[in-house]
Amino acid sequence: MSRLLAGLFAVAAAAPLFAKDVKPAPQVWGREPGGLEVTIGLTKEKLTITVMSGDNGAVVTSKYATAADGTVAFEVTNVEEKGTFPGKPKVGLKGSFKWKAEAEKATLSDLTGEGTADAKDVLEGAYKLKK
Repeated sequence: MSRLLAGLFAVAAAAPLFAKDVKPAPQVWGREPGGLEVTIGLTKEKLTITVMSGDNGAVVTSKYATAADGTVAFEVTNVEEKGTFPGKPKVGLKGSFKWKAEAEKATLSDLTGEGTADAKDVLEGAYKLKK
């Protein structure tokens, strides 16, 4: 399980931050794959990914940039462990994924990079806008 959770955020540094940056209004999206609660929070200043299993998990804050094709590039700036979460990522990790949001549904796809194989089942897929 810790390898899976470490892989959630261990995305390779291959994708640079983008110069043309179009960020959404503040939003929180969620999904519950395999008994985990995953939320993605977007503001103009930061991207927050939270993965929880009961009282255990991590809140990962990143600076981010977007591209017109829906690619989101990020760099982890803070990691807060909740309870016991041995697989938390390290500050400084960089990565990218595709994000497509329409009305109250969104899809995260194309998560690439070193250490992401186990994270794909948790992070990739359909999200619903939380109200």
